[in-house]
Amino acid sequence: MPHVNPFLDSTFDLFYEHIYTCCFLFTRHEAAARQVAMQTFLHLGAEKEAFASPRAAELALFRWLLHNCEDFYYRKLRRLPRRRKLAAQLSFPLSDTLYALLRQSLPRRTAFALHHCLGCTLEETAVLMKKTPAAVTALLPQSAAADMCAALRTLPIAAGDKAQMSDEIYLRFTERSVGAENKLRNLRTFFGRLVIVLAALVLCLFAYSIYYATKYAGG
Repeated sequence: MPHVNPFLDSTFDLFYEHIYTCCFLFTRHEAAARQVAMQTFLHLGAEKEAFASPRAAELALFRWLLHNCEDFYYRKLRRLPRRRKLAAQLSFPLSDTLYALLRQSLPRRTAFALHHCLGCTLEETAVLMKKTPAAVTALLPQSAAADMCAALRTLPIAAGDKAQMSDEIYLRFTERSVGAENKLRNLRTFFGRLVIVLAALVLCLFAYSIYYATKYAGG
């Protein structure tokens, strides 16, 4: 019998809609949101840690949510399409409020998702984002938060979608080694980000060499 964390069932039942909503807020694409949401629950299910409380399991789920959404976001340049094009891609009407929320920066969307969609306290949000509470407060909307939450509730989430994803998650645990897949995916993410850092360093060195050569060319 494959290992599945005992908190997966209860956490999935409580947070499926919230996690999918946050994934849409991050990816701005319905199919991608479903894929990232499923990967987030797979990560929690593969956790070998015996969580001390349901809240500890929930916070672990939120950490995996950020990990997977950042992985999706930074894998390649993802620009928000123009409003008309984005509206044509969605299966529901795109309101002014929702479009304004989707246009916000990733840190602002992250703070909004954790605090307003998932119900994290300011302190929990700060820990998950590795920022100070003051920095998180500066990222949160000063007004219209209720309207933004209402706009996100227009996402079409059917009960059948939830049941289907639950079946797919347990089928994945039965057919594959989810823990090993997660480790390989995490390793790929690490090296992908390392390549970006190294490329930035190379560009900095190249720019400095040009500056140095230009400055001392006449000397």
